[in-house]
Amino acid sequence: MKAFSLLTTLALAALAVTGADAAKCGTKTPAPVPAPATNTTMAPAPAPVATTTKAPAPAASSPAPAAGGEAAAGGAKSAGCGKTATLKSGVQKVTVGGKQREFTLYVPQNYDSSKAYKMIFTFHWRGGSMADAVKNAGGYYGLQALAKESAIFVSPQGNGAGWANPGGEDIKFVEAMISMLDADLCVNQNQRFSTGFSWGAGMSHAVACALPDKFRAVSLIAGGLISGCDGGKQPVAYQLMHGNNDNVLSPQMGKSIMETFVKANGCTSQNAPLPASGSGTHIKTEYKGCKQGYPVIFTGFDGGHVAEPADKGGKNFAPEESWKFFSQF
Repeated sequence: MKAFSLLTTLALAALAVTGADAAKCGTKTPAPVPAPATNTTMAPAPAPVATTTKAPAPAASSPAPAAGGEAAAGGAKSAGCGKTATLKSGVQKVTVGGKQREFTLYVPQNYDSSKAYKMIFTFHWRGGSMADAVKNAGGYYGLQALAKESAIFVSPQGNGAGWANPGGEDIKFVEAMISMLDADLCVNQNQRFSTGFSWGAGMSHAVACALPDKFRAVSLIAGGLISGCDGGKQPVAYQLMHGNNDNVLSPQMGKSIMETFVKANGCTSQNAPLPASGSGTHIKTEYKGCKQGYPVIFTGFDGGHVAEPADKGGKNFAPEESWKFFSQF
């Protein structure tokens, strides 16, 4: 535990060093990037009227449906299926460990309580907010438009600058949200996913480690070991996109955390290539030998620490890659 705390402290310290300090020291210590470099300005989302709900106790970890759920074609229905939903799109509040936490919820406009929906968590970056993740790339890291009202979206608010997850408190927050949402909405429990950029990617890695029975797949953009990994022994489908010139969280840091699931998913380890600097391209590597249904994919792109990777003259390819990855399950 002391060793893990030291590693986490060092990783967070790396995020806090300024570029000037790094240059002064002659090291490659990364500078913080509180917001992603994108071609669009992300305005805060208007704050809907907030509601406060105390979450039910998280269900015991098990791959079986939660209490009240039932088996369904293509997945397991949550306890909220067939009920009149009380939760609406907007800011929601839940009490976890005596603290009030917030998240933005999006319920499809054509919501049908007899249909089990995908659920996608979108975690914001260091210094960002749930509103930033909601607005990013046109909505929830660009996934909202691709979902075409087929998914429930959850954008949680971190404590302080992001997702330090001390004592696993952010994992407990995720468990509380899942319990609250599954009890009220109709969710396909075998189609729960997570994505995020930077610290949001680190938190997506943390939920894959700690909650493999809750999350089927994760898709990270520029991640590192900055939210911990309590577990990481069970398979979870895993995708990582990382820039070759990322000076905040190096591609080696991203590959290091991905290796946890290369092993857990039974894949053959390899050194996935990065494109040449200035090439304006990306290289997608699908790992071999993985357990059926648990792929690992690494996409190295020519770029830095950005939430919206794109080839030269092209558009942000992360949304389509993430959606395609999630849609196979």
